[in-house]
Amino acid sequence: MDLNFFLKSFLASKGILHQTSCVETPQQNERVERKHQHILNVARALMFQSHLPTHFWSYAIKHVVYLINWVPSPIIGNKTPFEFLFKQSPDFMMLKVFGCLCYESTHVSHCHKFDPRARRGIFLGYQIGIKGYVIFYFDTKEFFISNNVQFDEMTFPFKNPGPTSPPTLSLPYGPITSSADPFSIEPMTLPSTHRIIQPLTNLFIILSTLPQPLIPQLLLSHSKHHHPVHR
Repeated sequence: MDLNFFLKSFLASKGILHQTSCVETPQQNERVERKHQHILNVARALMFQSHLPTHFWSYAIKHVVYLINWVPSPIIGNKTPFEFLFKQSPDFMMLKVFGCLCYESTHVSHCHKFDPRARRGIFLGYQIGIKGYVIFYFDTKEFFISNNVQFDEMTFPFKNPGPTSPPTLSLPYGPITSSADPFSIEPMTLPSTHRIIQPLTNLFIILSTLPQPLIPQLLLSHSKHHHPVHR
């Protein structure tokens, strides 16, 4: 709720005239409505790219406002709002892709040698007042803030959720057809129980089914074989 409704006396003491707009008349508050549209347009782009469920919308909105404050504006002399407020340039190395896969280090002094050294999560933005990243963890379904994080900014876990079935193996060799062309070979898809060692066996099967003139005859020696003489 807007705090201006609770600060009427304070605003009046400062010479500020507090006015409200009518219901369903965004044109009376066009500057604020235009900024709302800007924020929502960018938030939709982030949600579409990351494929996050809609219940993460509040984190997308917060991240959009964070990004807008780091973008130069011609209204303030092509400076960023961050620079205009804090008198220093922002650290763009902190910027990461919203909704990407990340790994937060779990290396502590009392962990076991075979304990995992990182846990997998999703990057959901930044927390105001804390120099860290907001992470949502898959296993525990909880949110955490950490600074020791590695990012895979090209991977979005919600884009392809769940384990995928292994792809079927298609080989360039298959059974010979009954057509006149002995080299017209149809592609063959092996069952999932077959292994990659099958192509060599299939090649021998193909050679055995080719017409005899197409297979080079092996040259066999007809000389008699003499056993070595032991003295």
